[in-house]
Amino acid sequence: PIKALQKQLKHLERQKNEASRAVQAAQQRLEHKRQEILARAGSAESEAARRAQRMTAAEEELARLKEEYDQSKQLLTDSRQAYDEAEPFLQQARQNVNDAERKLNALENQLHSLQNSSGDNGLAVFGQRVPAFSQLVEKARRQRQFRGPVKGPIGSFLKIAPGKEQFAPLAELAMGIGVLDRFIVTNDQDRKTLEQIRQRAGCQMDCGIYQVSPHAQRYDVPKPPPGVETIESTLKISDDLVFNCLVDQCKIEERALATSKEDSEAKLLVNNGGRYAIQGKTIKSVYFLPNGDHWEVRDGAISMVANEKKMRKSIGVDRTAAIQEANRDVDAARQELSVVKREENRLEVQVHEKQKSWNSAKKKNHKLSECINKVAADIDQIRAEENTAETFETDTTDLEQDVEAAER
Repeated sequence: PIKALQKQLKHLERQKNEASRAVQAAQQRLEHKRQEILARAGSAESEAARRAQRMTAAEEELARLKEEYDQSKQLLTDSRQAYDEAEPFLQQARQNVNDAERKLNALENQLHSLQNSSGDNGLAVFGQRVPAFSQLVEKARRQRQFRGPVKGPIGSFLKIAPGKEQFAPLAELAMGIGVLDRFIVTNDQDRKTLEQIRQRAGCQMDCGIYQVSPHAQRYDVPKPPPGVETIESTLKISDDLVFNCLVDQCKIEERALATSKEDSEAKLLVNNGGRYAIQGKTIKSVYFLPNGDHWEVRDGAISMVANEKKMRKSIGVDRTAAIQEANRDVDAARQELSVVKREENRLEVQVHEKQKSWNSAKKKNHKLSECINKVAADIDQIRAEENTAETFETDTTDLEQDVEAAER
């Protein structure tokens, strides 16, 4: 019996040792699981905290970028508007320079023609191409190419009546632009011939042609009211055909000349109870010094027209005086060109700076837009990370039951 009990005791001790080891193993598994849960919980909490920190920073950055983008959009709008407003002024300045250059070239050509016109009887005073055109016309006349009389240029038949020199530029203005360089013909065939000569001479708007019906004698035009001057009374016209042409085409007996606006109104303006008229039946318009403005009466009302063109004096001037006047005109045109070029340069710098500002605003706006898109994408990524964050088992019931079972 003792041996049997000893054997049973050894068996029980083995069972006890095995149970102790089983309890110890179960406890170790439980502890390991608990430590794993704590570690993973701490890691998840830390990752969530980092995501929250990243989200806060990204949202703050997005808000800042959007505010800066709104400001940038306004700057872009303002800079574009400033450029658009400045550009037309630059275009006008460039046009002014082109106009001034053309004007200077024309005046320099006229001066050159005058300086080289010693053998053309001063015809260059009426236009740059008038001397050459006149020579071709004279050659055609000698070759009997014309059927009737051809007269021109008209200015060569005009002189200023003695004592009326002050009205010379006013009379020239009142006749109209492009009169003194014209030629006169009396039939269609001569007009065609003259047109062909104009083309050979390189004439464009200059050296025009009047075609009139021939008249046996000089027109008998009515005299102006006493003390009133007209274009007709101011000029001495040496040829009857030229005289009649200027009556028909320029109404030289109907256009009065006066020393001033006050002088013109005192001599010619009639007030009939608030309805105005011009004294006499002949006068239709009144030109006055010093600037060449003129007035007319239409339906009982005065119509005043300001002259913005410089009055010239081509009638009855000698070549020396014409060259001096042309030199003054060239100097004035050069000064005018210098002024408009300085303005053009100023505006070019201004527009260039505004364009640079506009381009800079566009680049900044584009860069901010890209940054906003990138930060928005980062926010979406953080949210996606939150939704897909790894989950793990935190229940230790089974392991605890294992420990209890092992302890039993």
